Amino acid sequence: MVIGLVPITPEILHIFRIALDITIIEIYGQTVSTGTVISPYIMDLSFGTVDSSFLYVQIKLIDVPNTNNRSNNNHWNVCIRGPTISEN
Repeated sequence: MVIGLVPITPEILHIFRIALDITIIEIYGQTVSTGTVISPYIMDLSFGTVDSSFLYVQIKLIDVPNTNNRSNNNHWNVCIRGPTISEN
């Protein structure tokens, strides 16, 4: 099972893993992407993290001037680029 809709707590994912006896993988994408942007390594079955971007996707965290989205308070904007990303 692949989870990519909304954040789910690790505790809930463990319950599903045990109750359904299935492998669950968390992924990350955005509305503008037509596919997955970030996913865990296939052998990493821990919950709450995604490890790396796909080979064809580039990710950059940026500060946004005149907003609270700045690195000094651990809030950034996520910029993604690649063939599966639509333009605004």
